[in-house]
Amino acid sequence: MTSALKGWGGYELSNQMSLTLRDREILIARTCALCRCEYEWGVHVAFFADKAELGRDQVRSLTHGSPEDPCWSSPRDRALIAAADSLHETSQLDDDLYTQLELALSHAELLDLMMAGIPSPVDN
Repeated sequence: MTSALKGWGGYELSNQMSLTLRDREILIARTCALCRCEYEWGVHVAFFADKAELGRDQVRSLTHGSPEDPCWSSPRDRALIAAADSLHETSQLDDDLYTQLELALSHAELLDLMMAGIPSPVDN
């Protein structure tokens, strides 16, 4: 199974993916925080936050805040955080959020966002 995913994993974290490094790191850091994946969150913050131009307040917000925090001035960043939250909580994007994403992202970026592997909730 892991060998079957190697190609996708290589694409997902590469420059070939249509989402920018910043986009990917916003999605990854937010998802890691929501899933309480401290180790993976720490690796990404330590190695990629500066490269993705994520400031201290933004990293804090990705961990404990919301897309409405004042450190997020970009509608694109806000939409990505809201998408990570929604996909984590419900495995869905409602119509309003999808419209926000359509305004902020290209079709290729939307597809890559959907395929990015954001985990869905686990039923108990």
